[in-house]
Amino acid sequence: MPRAAAPPADDDDSGFPATIQEPLPGVAASSSDEDDDSPLFRPEVMAGRRPRLAGEVLLGARPLWNAVTLIALLLAGALVLLVAQGSYTRRATVGGQLVPVQGVMRIVAPQGATVIEQRVREGQPVRRGEVLYVLGTDRPAGAETVAGYQAQISGSIAQRRELLEAERRRTVESLEADIGALQRRVSAMGAERGQISQQQTEQRRRVALAEESAQRQRLLFEQGLVTREAWQERERDLSDQRQRLQALGRDALALAREQAQVEQQLDQARAARQTREQSIERELALLGEQLADAEARRRIVITAPQDGRATLLQGAPGTTVDAVRPLLVLVPDDTTLQAVLYAPSRTVGFVRPGTPVWLRHEAFPYQKFGHQRGEVVAVSTYPAGLDDQLGLASFAPDAAGAGASAEPLYAITVRLERQVFPAQASAPLRPGLRVQADLMMEQRRLWEWMLEPLLTAAKAVKA
Repeated sequence: MPRAAAPPADDDDSGFPATIQEPLPGVAASSSDEDDDSPLFRPEVMAGRRPRLAGEVLLGARPLWNAVTLIALLLAGALVLLVAQGSYTRRATVGGQLVPVQGVMRIVAPQGATVIEQRVREGQPVRRGEVLYVLGTDRPAGAETVAGYQAQISGSIAQRRELLEAERRRTVESLEADIGALQRRVSAMGAERGQISQQQTEQRRRVALAEESAQRQRLLFEQGLVTREAWQERERDLSDQRQRLQALGRDALALAREQAQVEQQLDQARAARQTREQSIERELALLGEQLADAEARRRIVITAPQDGRATLLQGAPGTTVDAVRPLLVLVPDDTTLQAVLYAPSRTVGFVRPGTPVWLRHEAFPYQKFGHQRGEVVAVSTYPAGLDDQLGLASFAPDAAGAGASAEPLYAITVRLERQVFPAQASAPLRPGLRVQADLMMEQRRLWEWMLEPLLTAAKAVKA
């Protein structure tokens, strides 16, 4: 007998009509006496077994989304790794120039003058002591009085020198005459002493003969052969001869004393001549220096103080030079170049010897030739003076700024990795080439830069 249709159930929340509840196949219906409020199966099971008119909703996976998700995860991991392991180097850009390690010599005139001769050319090698310029102070424009005054001084000094030369000649002649007279007196006294010596020898012989004659007369008198008067006559003759010998001795002594005095006068005259000559020589030397100085003020010779190569010639013949602007610059031969950078005070704080530097030469564009590596070897402890800063301000990268020249500049010496740049061109570097340099100063992790405000605040709180 056909089963009566069940009344339609209410629609569920999805808008679809509820399905007819039928017992599962193979499952016996529960007895009528069981409680309808306690079903055998859970409602979820029954709901899952219900057939749906629209079918089940299936979410399909797209391959492109998987690839995008994988790439995003890889990028996130790389970003985290970069932040954790990556580092950043703070750099500062400064300017400078190449200079020789031994330095260069700027040759300047000692005073304002006019170039008379230029004996050196640009780039010419010179040797120590070689004449570079000849300058003159006899300037035709507005300097006639100065030139005449200097010429008058030179003439006066030359006249005084001539007078001293004449005085020296007269003094020498007078002293030489005195010395000659004394020498002649000494010679005469020597000859006279020789004669007295001969007379003494002859007188001693006469005394000996007189003694012998007196002795014979005494013997004859004792024998009675001669009278007493004859014997006494011989004795008086002997006494007279002895007195003459003594007189010659006294004359010899007196002459010896006189000769010693004359010789002493001769020595004094010679010493006086030497002293006077030395005094006049000193005065002549002093006048010579004064004359040379006066002539030097009229004509100045500039010589090379050392071996090197002349460059940056400024004085052409006929031009006026002063004691401020250099005539030329002398670069030593076979010199080693170094870079001198000029950094402001806000940059120099973290620069230390050993700091790496990357140099860009203005003569060799870095876009084509690249950079040159260097290393800081010294940092000045005191800034350049105000006068120097006005000249060095052009090396600063922001030299066009209004306050570029007012900020103190410190000199940083950099040792170059190579003396030839660039490597492929093998062009020699020259003193004076301007450079721009990047100072590779403080290197820190990226996360330290990101968390620096927090770390600073934490340190401040702990302090």
